[in-house]
Amino acid sequence: MKKLYFVLFQFIGLGLFAQALTTNPSPIVVDQPVTITVFVNSTDTDCNHFNNPTKVYMHAGIGNDAQPWSFAVVGNWGQDDGVGLMTDNGNGSWSITITPSTYFNLTTAQINQATKMGMVFRNEDGSQEFKDNGCQDFILNVVQNSSAIDENKLTDLQVYPNPVKTDFSFSKKISNLKIFSIDGKLIKSYNGNFDKYYRFSMNNLEQGWYIIGFGYNDKVYTKKILKE
Repeated sequence: MKKLYFVLFQFIGLGLFAQALTTNPSPIVVDQPVTITVFVNSTDTDCNHFNNPTKVYMHAGIGNDAQPWSFAVVGNWGQDDGVGLMTDNGNGSWSITITPSTYFNLTTAQINQATKMGMVFRNEDGSQEFKDNGCQDFILNVVQNSSAIDENKLTDLQVYPNPVKTDFSFSKKISNLKIFSIDGKLIKSYNGNFDKYYRFSMNNLEQGWYIIGFGYNDKVYTKKILKE
């Protein structure tokens, strides 16, 4: 069992769109490095028009829930100019590592308000493209505070039980709880302030790993949680 838990934790930071697109870590933290990897031979999206591309570019934007591309966009469609150029990993995957706040040259206000990143992928002249199902843009969640991935700082706050059978609680007051799937997709939200011992339900969710994001002491944190 300990070995199984160790293997699971090796993958817990990796956001997945099946095997079409991964991000590490997940969710994306606006002021921290993230590695974005695309699998050019994937059949897990119905909008993969890659055909042995010699170069792969990421065309990306950042914004809020209503407009994921509204704050800034990086990429020049159809131009082989190195902007957004990804690295060939040699196994059918291509990666790029960015820090969103600097990559998109965000203002302080935009850093504090960013909640989504949009992205599509193309070859060097834009004649081949790679998108999410339905030929929609890939839309990923973004959190604003670098402490969001540092659950080791939560020495005075407990989440229990973990693993969870039906619901869970916090030992302190928290705010704005969000439950993400392990691929970084938002599953459920609880908006507002919540007293300690408030019961958050996972009763209708499938078994497996989830990431919960929440506010505590004016910071945003995430924690891994297992639904049995």
